[in-house]
Amino acid sequence: MSEDIIIQIDYHPFYDDLLQSFSDKGKKIIYNIVNNNIHLNTQGNISSYIQKYGSLDYLSVVHLSLDLALHIAILKNYNYGFLYFDPADIYIINDDTFIISNLHHCLPIVQSNKLLLDDYSHVYIHNMKFIAPELKDNVFIYDINYNIIFYSLALISIYALNIIHINNISHTKLFFALKRCLRDNIERRIFYYL
Repeated sequence: MSEDIIIQIDYHPFYDDLLQSFSDKGKKIIYNIVNNNIHLNTQGNISSYIQKYGSLDYLSVVHLSLDLALHIAILKNYNYGFLYFDPADIYIINDDTFIISNLHHCLPIVQSNKLLLDDYSHVYIHNMKFIAPELKDNVFIYDINYNIIFYSLALISIYALNIIHINNISHTKLFFALKRCLRDNIERRIFYYL
């Protein structure tokens, strides 16, 4: 891919669990924690990479999807969920590992797997291209299932492949995983890669 760029991530215990999970999967990531910040080498964010090279290859997008799903699962253990993903916040490490550089798009999860939204949550939606349709309305929703993030996961994956429609990969396992993320019913959205 490209040469390394050092990024700085605000420390949160979530990242300890995430980096340990990467290590458990055999992914070697070199990083340092300095003054409550995580410093690590990356190959840039996926937004810049796609602008420069056009797309990620299929296997890289599978890794991207699996890594984003891992972020979702680990963050849920802290009772937080992502509202949406922004490709400018997703960094490539070692060609096959992806990490989110901030938790700004996270909200607390309250009863029944609902994200706790307030009047200000909608103000922070920067990239309308990668949000679920329920958030595109001008109506303020105050309780929404945390599964809403799976729609964004699918949109990011489709964007990274640089395909016009998901049916372009209909012969793959990723197709079926992303179709589950794009379900109309938020509560039935899930990333399940077989």
